[in-house]
Amino acid sequence: DNEVEAERVLFAYGYGANVPSTTKRRMQQSVHLARRVLQLERANTSLRNELDRESQKKDQLAEELHSATSLLNEAQQPYNYLIESIKTRDDQNQSLEKQLSLLQDDYRKLKQQNEELNRTKNGMAADLERLLNQREEMSVIKQVVLGLNPSQTTRTSTSVHGPFSRDRTSAQSSDIHVTAPKPTIFTKQEPPSWYRKLKQQNTNSKAR
Repeated sequence: DNEVEAERVLFAYGYGANVPSTTKRRMQQSVHLARRVLQLERANTSLRNELDRESQKKDQLAEELHSATSLLNEAQQPYNYLIESIKTRDDQNQSLEKQLSLLQDDYRKLKQQNEELNRTKNGMAADLERLLNQREEMSVIKQVVLGLNPSQTTRTSTSVHGPFSRDRTSAQSSDIHVTAPKPTIFTKQEPPSWYRKLKQQNTNSKAR
C-alpha cells in the first residue's frame, strides 16, 4: 500500500514511471519532493488560519444577523398589540385609583366614628363622676339620718342645703354643709348630742 501511495504521489508531480535509477537523480528528486512537501505544509497552515478567521467572521455575522432579526421583529409588531398593552395598564391604574378612593373613604368614616366614640367616652366619664359624687352625698345624708335618735324626739325636720363636693385626692380637706332647723320638742329633756353637734357645725359654716 505504501508503494502504491508513493507512486501516486510521483505521478501527481509529473514523474510518472520514469524514476531515475542513478543515485544522484534520486537524491535530486528527494530534495525536490522535500521542498514540495514543505511548501504544501506552509500552504496548508495558511489555509487553516484563514479558515479559522473566516469561521470567526461567520460566527460574528451570525450574531449580528440574530440581533438585527430581533430588532426587525420588534419593529414589525402590530400597533394593536401596543395599544392593547397601554389599555391594559390604564385599566389597572384606574382600578388602583378606585381602591385608593375606597380606602380613603373608609379611613374618613373610621376617623369620624373614633371621634364620636371619644365624645361618648368623655360624656360617660363625666356622668360617672357625677354619679360618684351623688353617691357620696347620699352616703353622708344616710349617715346623718341614721344618726338621728327617734326615742328622744317626736318630731324632727331636717333639711340639707347646698351641693356637696368632695375631692377624692384630698378627702380630709372636704367640708360638709348641713342646715338643721330647730325641731319642736315635746319633752322636758335637753336636745340630743347629735343635734347640738350639727347645730355647732352649721354655725361654724355660716361664720366662715
